Amino acid sequence: MKLKEVRCDQFAGLNRNDPASTIKFDDGLNLIVGDNEQGKSTMVDLIYYLLFKDVKLDTRSDKEFIARYFPQKTTGRAGDVIDGALVFEDEEGECCIRKEWEKKDGICRLTLPDGTLIRDPDALKQYLRDTLPYQEGIYGEIVFASQKRQLNCVKSIMEGLNRDKATKDKLQQTKETLLSVLNRAALETGGVALDELEKQLDQRLTQYNAHWDEQMELPEGGVKRGIHNKWKREVGLILQAYYEMEEVRGKLQKAEADEEACEEITDRIRSREKEKELRTAEKEEFSGVRTALKTRHILLEKLTDQTERIREMEKVLQEWPKLSGQIAQAQALKEQRNQAVLLRQYEQADRIRINREATAGRLQQMMPVTQEDIDTYRKAQRRKAGLEGKMSGLSLVARIQMEKDTAVHVSQLASGEELVADGNEFQINAAVEIEIPDVMKMQLLPQDVDVDVLREEIKACDVVMKRITDQYKTDSCDKLEEMKMAYQQCQFELERLDAQWDQILDGADWESLKTAGEAARQKYSLETAGEETAHEYSPETVAYTDSLETEEQFPHSPLDLDEIDDSIRTLCGTGVSLEEYLGGRKAKQSDYEAKYHSIEELKKQKETLEQERGQTQKEADETDQIPDKYRRIPDPDRYLTELNEEIKELEEDIRQSNARKNELSRSMDEVAAEEYAELLEEKAQTYERTRKAYQHWKHISEVFQELKEKSGDNPVQDIEDHFRKYLSEISQDALDASMDERMEVDLANGTRRLTYDTLSDGTKDTIALAFRLAMLEHLFPEGNGLAVFDDSFTDMDPGRVRQACRLVQKFAERNQVIFTTCDNKYEEIFENGPVNVVHIGVD
Repeated sequence: MKLKEVRCDQFAGLNRNDPASTIKFDDGLNLIVGDNEQGKSTMVDLIYYLLFKDVKLDTRSDKEFIARYFPQKTTGRAGDVIDGALVFEDEEGECCIRKEWEKKDGICRLTLPDGTLIRDPDALKQYLRDTLPYQEGIYGEIVFASQKRQLNCVKSIMEGLNRDKATKDKLQQTKETLLSVLNRAALETGGVALDELEKQLDQRLTQYNAHWDEQMELPEGGVKRGIHNKWKREVGLILQAYYEMEEVRGKLQKAEADEEACEEITDRIRSREKEKELRTAEKEEFSGVRTALKTRHILLEKLTDQTERIREMEKVLQEWPKLSGQIAQAQALKEQRNQAVLLRQYEQADRIRINREATAGRLQQMMPVTQEDIDTYRKAQRRKAGLEGKMSGLSLVARIQMEKDTAVHVSQLASGEELVADGNEFQINAAVEIEIPDVMKMQLLPQDVDVDVLREEIKACDVVMKRITDQYKTDSCDKLEEMKMAYQQCQFELERLDAQWDQILDGADWESLKTAGEAARQKYSLETAGEETAHEYSPETVAYTDSLETEEQFPHSPLDLDEIDDSIRTLCGTGVSLEEYLGGRKAKQSDYEAKYHSIEELKKQKETLEQERGQTQKEADETDQIPDKYRRIPDPDRYLTELNEEIKELEEDIRQSNARKNELSRSMDEVAAEEYAELLEEKAQTYERTRKAYQHWKHISEVFQELKEKSGDNPVQDIEDHFRKYLSEISQDALDASMDERMEVDLANGTRRLTYDTLSDGTKDTIALAFRLAMLEHLFPEGNGLAVFDDSFTDMDPGRVRQACRLVQKFAERNQVIFTTCDNKYEEIFENGPVNVVHIGVD
């Protein structure tokens, strides 16, 4: 096993926010450096407990563990669980053990290399027994030995083995275990041959476990071979005790079930008889009030009907006067909306008419430019540019030096443009004419170019272009394009307006629309100039018209279509059209008129019905002698029938229960359940004693086999050799020792024999380290072992510390070593070899 990582969320004083809560390990030497109280030793303890500590804690036996490792805080929540995880590598790959300890039950989980998860604590223990080469004692006293255990080790090997079992400490028990593992001579055979002793042990084990499955704690064959299908032959002591215990358990269960059933039947009989008495008394009482109750129910039903009818009339009286106002308001809004739609159509059409006439006027004032004229202009322009190009192509510098102040003119032949001199130089790149007034004229031409012909052709191009620009009163082809584009846009706008005109009229005559629109506009002007209220209503609707509700729902501008639509939505509600609303109100008004004729007639009917209801209430009040518990019964006759049926059912239940009780009493065992319980406890104790006796003999057999396989003539010889060698090297030949087959040590310094009481603390550390290294070499001769050194060299002098570190580093060449310290000097001591340094508590 090779450790890879240990971590925790909460353990002792550490939590997941502490640097020491996660430590990664490499092969070979791992140096963990950190100040005191940083968690080094705590994480070493965590590794040990992850391997060997059960997650299920006992508050008494694990009191010290709980007090030491469960978090203790002076403020805030301390937490009620500790945990840890250990990642390690076995022969099959990387595994991980996770444990959570609580003060009662805990949780453990093992993740195998193939991803398999195991949560059963016993399965986890078995895996560790199969994986680890030694048991917990070896790891506790040798692999993970603390400073205190090292000193106990020195004292034990120098003072001899304590044979007093009553005072033997845990270190000495471990020493005996080591001796047992190393020396078969530890067996007290009493002169009996080992083979014969082994045979006797096997017979004794068979005597106990014949036909018994120890793992399942059941007979061989499982539950199928229980007390109803027993093994008949070769029944072992455990199986016999099990059968006797289960037989008594079965009798106890039957006796308890029978007694419980008998008690339940008795309770049921008493309960049913009591209930029968109550139902019979209730029947007698109810029979005396049944007729009065029936009369009361008839009156209450009549009273309920009269009350509902009066409520309906009150509702109609509230709604009926409002219907006329609502209908008038809806009709007014409908008329306003029709007028607003007409006026909006007229105004939109009028705006389109005005824009259409203005656009047509602008189009008449524009001159349409033809694409043919634009193409002719472009062609003449390109022709002229080509002709001018023929007269260019020169690259000359004319340097003219005049002796007197005589003018010199240099001009282009194609355009007549005069060139400007740069000092006395002219840059010439086209055909030019050089003139000295009254003296000479000279032309510089490209070869094979007839300038006069080119001039005439260029003039012809100019004539064509001038004709076109004069025709359209412009000066460039780009402006011709702009004029064409503007004409087309105006023409398109007119067509768009024509389409809008046809769409808004939608087949109507403009003059008719204009007349109707002007009439609507005039009506609006007259209404806004008249009285504050624009509509008059009939006298029936005056109250409704003058209400605040009417003023809020009428728009301030009756012909504002959006405001009218808002008023319609306010009146009708979302999703209801004005026509639907108006039709619904008219239909409801017609229903009221058909049912009640008029509001006055409705008021008379309501008054008559209220008088009738008062008389009915008076008659119902005269039936108050009926008890309250019966007043809510809807059907008295049916209730009496149900009471009679319940009494008959109770009588039948009592009869059947008495019959079952008598039958059960006849079949019950004469032995009481309490007696069977005492007998079962005795049988269970016998069963447990028999199992413990078997485990005792099994342990003896296992120890015998282990010692038989591992014993030799002198199994501690290699330990003695390595112990003496390491002791000499660490002490630099100052100490010498001998060890017998019982691992008892004699120590000398030169010729002076040393005892435990005369040793200095540094020498004790030296002896402890030499013994541990010797034991580790013996336990892991092929390497692949593990050793933990937790601040082990604190009392050694510097020379011995360096020698000890050299031996630890050599051991780490083939094994994994975890070395914790608070002293940075060990980084320098171990720097010559491979080492994984982990700093804790340092930024």
